[in-house]
Formats: sequence, structure tokens, C-alpha cells
Amino acid sequence: MALSYHTGRRGFLGFLKTGLTDGDGVARTGVIPAFTQVDSAGVEVSAGTTASPSFTAGSRVLTPVTGTVANTVTTYGTAGLCIGGLITIATGLPAGTVLNTTLLRLRVRNADQAAGAPNSLFLFFNDNPTACTITDNVAFSMAAADLGKFILTVAVSWASSGPAATGVQSATANGPRLVVNSAGNVYAVLLCGGTSNTCSTANAISYEFEATY
Repeated sequence: MALSYHTGRRGFLGFLKTGLTDGDGVARTGVIPAFTQVDSAGVEVSAGTTASPSFTAGSRVLTPVTGTVANTVTTYGTAGLCIGGLITIATGLPAGTVLNTTLLRLRVRNADQAAGAPNSLFLFFNDNPTACTITDNVAFSMAAADLGKFILTVAVSWASSGPAATGVQSATANGPRLVVNSAGNVYAVLLCGGTSNTCSTANAISYEFEATY
């Protein structure tokens, strides 16, 4: 039996059988379907149909990456001060993976950070900004060598839930499209937004990073 590659109408794919003999001794030819065709509604249709096939680009959800911001027991009282140091988000994905959507959530107890915390800023980077000044309670400084790694600044507002003494604060930053670096990471920096932000407990701010790719 000889097989030859064959394409038909509307993306129908198969193999043409030549010289194939059935049980009655008569040679037959025909097409063996290699995949199932569906229309734009996802309903299976026969080969050669005039219905338009559809193709949907899928996406996968990154397992949330969690960690803590390395804040200290202090008052961050000036705009642009780093709250904690560099946040390294280890995605576990291969280098070059494109994160199409990203989201970074923050949480802290009112007991660990003064209730009614001010707005903050998030800086997102594709690669490690090694030449920048990113030190807790020191003004952030962008180095020219790292400008190409910087992607976006996002303003975030803290919201308090529950009683002032026992409640919790949270903030969410909708991040930019990011590309995972050679170490499998992306990076962020949390900055004071202007008015004082008092932390009474070290390493009190937790984060959760979510993404699709």
C-alpha cells in the first residue's frame, strides 16, 4: 500500500491510499482523515464543508508566586523611598516566556502598618536592575544602564478592611506585559507614594504575583 500526502477543502487533511486491496480483491483508493474539523461554534463538521473553521489562541495560568517585601520597622516619609529592596519574582518559566497579563497583590495587617496607608508606586522590570539604587528607606535611583530593563510604573492605593486595630490592608497593581529573563525571573520595586507610611513590623507586607502566558 502506498500513502501520499493530500490536502482538501477547508483545511481537510488526510492521506491518499493507492494500491490498497480490500477483502474482495478489488483495489480501492480513498482518504484517511487525519484530524477533525470544527466550525466557528466548535461543532464538528464533515470534511469539505463550507463552514468556516476557527482557531483560538490559548493561554496558561502561572501558579501564583508569593513572598514578602523586606520592609523594616520605620516610617517611609518621603516620596520615592524604597519600601524594602528589590522584589525578585521567580516564575519558574523558561527564559523568554512572555507574560501577557500580570497582577501583583499586596497584603498587610493594620497591626503591622499604620491604618490608612498612603498611595504607593510599583516599578516593573524585565531583568534585574543591578545598576539601580534599590535599598530599603533610600531614594530609588534609575541607572542609565538599566533603563532598557524598566517597563512601567503603576500607582496603587491601599484599602483597609475591618477594625483599625485588627483589620487588614490590601492593594493591587495591574502590571504590564513582561518577558521572563534568563534566570526565570521578573522584578518589581515598591516605593513610597508621598505621605508617610509607618511599618511597625519587619517583613510584614506579603505579595502574590499572578500572570498568564
